[in-house]
Amino acid sequence: MKAIIVHAFGEPEVMKYEDAPLPAVGAGQLLVRVEAAGVNYADTLARRGRYGSGRLPFTPGFEVCGIVEAVGAGVQGFRVGQRVMGIGSAGYAEYCVMSADTALAVPEKWTPAEGAAFPVQFLTAYFALKGAGGEVKPGQSVLVHAAAGGVGTAAVQMAKIMGAKVFATASADEKLAKVKQLGADVCINYAREDFVPIVKAHTNGRGVDVIVETVGGEVFEKNFECLAALGRVVVAGCASGDARSVSGIQLLAQGHTVAGLNLRYFATQPDLMQEALTTMFGWIQADVMRPIVGESHPLRDAAEAHRRMEARQTFGKIVLIP
Repeated sequence: MKAIIVHAFGEPEVMKYEDAPLPAVGAGQLLVRVEAAGVNYADTLARRGRYGSGRLPFTPGFEVCGIVEAVGAGVQGFRVGQRVMGIGSAGYAEYCVMSADTALAVPEKWTPAEGAAFPVQFLTAYFALKGAGGEVKPGQSVLVHAAAGGVGTAAVQMAKIMGAKVFATASADEKLAKVKQLGADVCINYAREDFVPIVKAHTNGRGVDVIVETVGGEVFEKNFECLAALGRVVVAGCASGDARSVSGIQLLAQGHTVAGLNLRYFATQPDLMQEALTTMFGWIQADVMRPIVGESHPLRDAAEAHRRMEARQTFGKIVLIP
């Protein structure tokens, strides 16, 4: 089979399109013929040696949609020929293995690209709004940073479904026009506007109740200037690579909360995962939410997909097609 292999850490060009052995399916696993693989910011960090074990060589990617080719011992509820989505191992490839515990049947109306755009982004957005230190209530307000990205487009849709007033930031007016179509009430171009006074003006000086933070740097620090008393910042990423801190005294002043969100730990809680999936599948069936696929690239062009993601030139989810 063909796969993307990283032999040395570095820029996108270190990803090579090469022959690789077909993975063996083990107990509790599914062998999946990959139809689409999701590109995540964590993949770019792994490529640079800043995420995961750091062992070389490796194949990036952990979010896939595809067809079950073989079922491992002890697996129930899945069959050969079924389309599934979920967390796979070495997903930038024509085939990968997936734990049956993380596999989900793909809704009939979805394309493989939409299936690959769902697991990581939508579960992250869900737990940012319901689970990471609290739950968004109807009538509250939510600020979603990087709202044009995979997590952002999911969070905007969900926050609106939950009855919140949604503030959204992105780097270009054309991106914000699309975000507004997803339900955002107030759209802010952070390339030329300061989000703090705009948020305060639209909340009568009160600020927002929840901030979905994936940027870091100065944005992280400024969040607390427009966070309402007893509000919370949910940190789900640090795309700038500039991690900042906040003091305990600063949090005490208005009872603010900072919650970290790492999906891998929520994934170890079956009850939480089942609740999240049941709720989201209800929204999917009601046709009020679906993944937003912005770009599809051939698997061999994974380097270009990474370049565009890191340059913030994309909208929604990027997927790779073997």
